[in-house]
Amino acid sequence: DVEEDRFLIYGCQDVPGFDAVAKGEAVPVDVVQPGIVKMTQDILKKNPKIAAILLECTELPPYSDALRAYTGLPVWDAITAADFYINAYKDNPRFGLNDWQAEWDGVQEDYFFGDNLIEADKKELVNKIEKPKPKPKAKTKAMMEKIKKKIVKQQAPTLGIVRLDYNYPPAAGDIDCPASYDYDIIYRAVPGLTFEMAQSGKMTYAVQKEFEAAIKWLESKNVCGITGDCGFMMAFQPIARDIAKVPVFMSSMVQCPIIATAFDPKDQILILTANGKSLQPQKDVLLNSCGFDVEEDRFLIYGCQDVPGFDAVAKGEAVPVDVVQPGIV
Repeated sequence: DVEEDRFLIYGCQDVPGFDAVAKGEAVPVDVVQPGIVKMTQDILKKNPKIAAILLECTELPPYSDALRAYTGLPVWDAITAADFYINAYKDNPRFGLNDWQAEWDGVQEDYFFGDNLIEADKKELVNKIEKPKPKPKAKTKAMMEKIKKKIVKQQAPTLGIVRLDYNYPPAAGDIDCPASYDYDIIYRAVPGLTFEMAQSGKMTYAVQKEFEAAIKWLESKNVCGITGDCGFMMAFQPIARDIAKVPVFMSSMVQCPIIATAFDPKDQILILTANGKSLQPQKDVLLNSCGFDVEEDRFLIYGCQDVPGFDAVAKGEAVPVDVVQPGIV
């Protein structure tokens, strides 16, 4: 709901130089960027509860990095959205099955307005096709170098991970394996929070206090986001979110709404979990925290508990990936 109080919508139409967007002209990034940053900083001063920024206009991503650098807040835009979906198709070079996908050559094909249309369709275009103009020698690069010199280098992004009271040898690709990431991670185990307790979706009073302490401790280490090392921790998303000031995504299930939005309502989405029956008790949390109804027909939930070798997860043993992978597939 765009009229909901938590969403503050501001236009960039009055930022010096940004009128080029409406005019269909080249946007002078070096002129616009300082204006975007200042406008955002002024908004943040008036609204100190703002915790995240979303850039709706597709011509705003060039300023995302500047906003991240000057505000310290997470910034999403059209490119992060594209990356989210495309990454779901890409081979992950850090772990898993490799060499099954051709590598991108790193070269983008040139595109000029009107390309890929037949002549009849080109004539229907409202905007006339003009010959490509030579790219102007912009001051942008020099200006960016000046801006970079003024910025004090900040800490690289670090992810905080809440761990179960559950020790095992993780395979590459597992959330508890440092080799699964290309950024820094910090772990914090919660005494008493066993796999069985996470499956039940309920913590004892003492364990919840330890859980809350873990969230606070990770924040004290300046992590930029917090997740959990067990999908069943989704049940504890509301608790963690009430404490943390940084983004909290205790389970990959928080992605359900953005995945579902991209497909036709009649398309079905397969969800693989460690144990299908254990996910059902969390339906209220999933519905209220993610807008996701586990009983909806479009979401097909299947547990992997009967896949040969996968029982090692419940036993806290090393998972034999070479045995489990064929069964999962």
